[in-house]
Amino acid sequence: MNTQAQVLRIEAGQALPLPRRTGGPVVLTEGELVMQQPAQWLGGTVVLSAPVRIAAPATLPTGSPGEFIAASAATVVVPAAQPSVVLSSLRATAAWVRGLGVSPHAAS
Repeated sequence: MNTQAQVLRIEAGQALPLPRRTGGPVVLTEGELVMQQPAQWLGGTVVLSAPVRIAAPATLPTGSPGEFIAASAATVVVPAAQPSVVLSSLRATAAWVRGLGVSPHAAS
């Protein structure tokens, strides 16, 4: 199981590839990012919110939909996500079945 934080280094103009699940807050350690929220439909008009500049050191907001683009070379630290409870339960059950010496392909 990977428990190490992932260090992402991106160049100016590149989008930040964030995973869906993280093990904690995502931290910008070097450089500068621009966060752009998606366009919204408001009363028959498309509305674009102004981009927000984020300079290091900073914690990135991950709950809101949006895209992060590097304004300059940047380094971002993404903590590894912890495995879900269901996955760890399945692993424990599989280990228990292997311990019984039962083959899933055994003829009955």
